[in-house]
Amino acid sequence: MISVKKNINNLGFEYLFAIIILGVILRLFISFYVLHFDMPIGAKVDAFQYHQNAQEYANFNHNELIGGDRIYEYFLGTYYLILSDNILIGNLISIICWLISIVFLNLALIENKLNINIILISNICYIFMPSSIIFSSVTLREPFQMMLISSFLYFCVVYLKNSKFTNFFLILANSILLYYLHIALFLSTLSFTLILLTLHIYKKYEKLTFSIFFLFITFFLYLFISQYFALAMGELLVFRKNALTSANTYYSFEFNFPDNIFNLIFNFIKIFFFYLFKPFPWDINNLFDLVVLLENSFRLSVVLGLYLLFFNYKRLTFNLLHITLITILLISVEFIWALGTSNWGTSIRHHTSALPILIYLNTIIFSNFFSYNRF
Repeated sequence: MISVKKNINNLGFEYLFAIIILGVILRLFISFYVLHFDMPIGAKVDAFQYHQNAQEYANFNHNELIGGDRIYEYFLGTYYLILSDNILIGNLISIICWLISIVFLNLALIENKLNINIILISNICYIFMPSSIIFSSVTLREPFQMMLISSFLYFCVVYLKNSKFTNFFLILANSILLYYLHIALFLSTLSFTLILLTLHIYKKYEKLTFSIFFLFITFFLYLFISQYFALAMGELLVFRKNALTSANTYYSFEFNFPDNIFNLIFNFIKIFFFYLFKPFPWDINNLFDLVVLLENSFRLSVVLGLYLLFFNYKRLTFNLLHITLITILLISVEFIWALGTSNWGTSIRHHTSALPILIYLNTIIFSNFFSYNRF
């Protein structure tokens, strides 16, 4: 804690604190706007539904068993039961979770002892990205997902720094908590945890055969759960196709599992590519589409950064394994979302859960190309 505090002071805590406070004020403004007017675009249906279900739990059904995929509604309903069932309470809880997420993200960045300039730029991107502002200001699960993904990322970064096995308990605990928010995040983070465990076993025992076997099993485990999840999402794809808020945002195609493994892989890549980068410039029809396109440029910047690193790996200031593993984590979280998403109106919301990883990875990649001083 002493070293972290020292790093925070050296980073210019006053500037960082001011940016975060500005982000909180902006989200409070949206929360009060929702209280008197309407939900922002992209959050209307689900945010109101979660709020109404939490109200029902608080006022009528608070004795029923808590569990399943409605855990967020029960959690929110419990606060409504204790305090008030005003939607402002739910919005404030979301802002608090987002605030905790940015604390963990900054702790992860500080672990790498980066310069104040790049830390501030990363915070500005994370705090003021439109989707982050909207979805972290209302009664949605996304702020809780951002909080747990940020803490998961931080404990993974700490492990990559010191390789202590005790960190796995914290990593695994985060993964289990994510199960209660969405099984997709649980499956992706659990798969990544298995990869870290494989590397730990290899480093400690240096049994190459066993490690390769374990990595082989981990890969096929992830492939299996991804296919299982995609099959389970088949009906949901049809539902979303018939219930889109705007037909112009629909990008998916009929999804079947072909007999040919190469066609299967091609379909997965196509879905993933569309999920990451749609809409393309020629798809822009309104301001919302333009905002999504601009946010997708952050994902494109990761691809560009990794491409540049491939040809400049000898100049890396970060451990290559570190960058590779964080890239795998980002892909695993985003990929499993992609299998169940069919329009960019939904994908922009799903991207928010992986936003801490995206910002962190972009930061450590591009810190290799600029002459920022390290501590």
